[in-house]
Amino acid sequence: MSNSSRRSSDETFDTRMNPNRLRLFYLFGIVLNLIALAYALADGETLFAPAFVLVIIYLAARYRMVET
Repeated sequence: MSNSSRRSSDETFDTRMNPNRLRLFYLFGIVLNLIALAYALADGETLFAPAFVLVIIYLAARYRMVET
């Protein structure tokens, strides 16, 4: 396979995450963890609640670090 054909196929199938897609994944993770936190608190599972809060804080920090 020549370099020119390899280069064109690499450009066609760029698998890197762009900032908008990363932000979407982080928001999705935050929403899922908020739902899990609400269910944990509703069921009285206060032991799991801090874990969900830590994950939400981590995802929010990562969300803010993504370049716009």
